[in-house]
Amino acid sequence: MKSDARNYNHDLIMGINHLKEKRDEVVTQMEAETVVLNKLQGEIRTLNGRLAECQAKLKNLQESKDAYTNTIEETELVYEKIQESSQNLLHVIKRETKSIQKNLDQKNRPS
Repeated sequence: MKSDARNYNHDLIMGINHLKEKRDEVVTQMEAETVVLNKLQGEIRTLNGRLAECQAKLKNLQESKDAYTNTIEETELVYEKIQESSQNLLHVIKRETKSIQKNLDQKNRPS
């Protein structure tokens, strides 16, 4: 009976030691995963910072593009008006030139 008790005691101690070894393995794995987790969180913080910078830069670039677009549209509109005015002026010059030439021709005609 004593022998059986010793065997049970020995088996129990071996079982407990085996459980402790398994727990220690899990703790080691947890520590390794914690290192990976911390590294990844640091990378995420860095990437979030870069993302915010990129978004801000894109916003500024969009505002610049919009300003260029507005300036181009306004300039093209004014240019079209200048072209129309130039065409009107040219038409007036031609008409007046014909009128002056006609009057000059009439004055220089022998009567």
